[in-house]
Formats: sequence, structure tokens, C-alpha cells
Amino acid sequence: MAKVAKGSSGLVGDDEGVANKLDYGTEYGRVDQIKAYLYQAVNGLNRGIFGVPSAKKSEIEGLVRQLESQNPTPNPTANLDKVGGCWKLVYSTITILGSKRTKLGLRDFINLGDFLQNIYVAELMNVFRQNYDLLLGIFNPEGWLEITYIDDTMRIGRDDKGNVFILERSEEET
Repeated sequence: MAKVAKGSSGLVGDDEGVANKLDYGTEYGRVDQIKAYLYQAVNGLNRGIFGVPSAKKSEIEGLVRQLESQNPTPNPTANLDKVGGCWKLVYSTITILGSKRTKLGLRDFINLGDFLQNIYVAELMNVFRQNYDLLLGIFNPEGWLEITYIDDTMRIGRDDKGNVFILERSEEET
């Protein structure tokens, strides 16, 4: 079954969000199309840090679910080469300010710099293997983060609290 994508303004309040307009085509074309719509949907949201209107958040969540269903790397821990490198946060459902502060309009004039994450797979695995018990004793991790989608340019993860993290591969390093 093949459909043709309909356009969308991508504006908040556009009740026909792009997530409902995606069409089934070739696997690669569809993934590229979903990613393009996702980048369009998160554009101008300052990574979601100051909150996102619920309609826009639902649109983004729909696009994320569609990408997750097309994950070309269903077991990322078996292919750590894709996980390693520098990643830049594009969007997150975690907000850093309370709703009162965002209602005051702070999100309209504050723009934060990039959030980068460097993952050095070889170093990470060596340290972890050598110090497994010590690390667990010190950090006593509670919670988890699952990589639900990864390809050469994008990584999506979800944590135990239901938060979504969208990152893109970056050439920068911290």
C-alpha cells in the first residue's frame, strides 16, 4: 500500500500534525521522510527544555513511534559502533523550568547552547568490565535508558520515567 504525503505547516495548533500524514512507501524513503518531519516538528522548540504544547508533543511522539517501528538496529548493544561518537541533543521531554517560569515567557528570550554527549565505546567498556562491582556500589543506579532507535545519524532513547530523548550525530566534541 502506498500513499502520498500531505504537507503541513508544522505550526503549533496545526491540528493535522505531520505524524498523521505520513505515508507508506519504500522503507528508506519512509524513514527519511519521518526523520525530515521530526526535524521540522522539533524546529524552534529549544530542545523542548522549556516545555512544549501538548498538541506538538503528541505530534513528536507519533513521529518517534513511527521511527522506532522502523529501527534498522533493533539490538544496539550488539552493534556499539553505531552508539559510539558525539551526539547532540535535538529534543527531550524533560523540562528544566517549572510551568510558572515558562508561562512568564522565559522560553521566548533564553536560548541555551548545544548539549553534547560523547560516547567512547572502547574506553567505556574497558572501565565497566574492570570495575563492574565498584561502579554499581558507588553509583547504585536506579532507572534505565533504552535506545529505541539508532541509525548512522539519529538516536532515540526512552528512560524509565517515560521521557524521550532525540539526538543527532555531531562532528563536535566536548
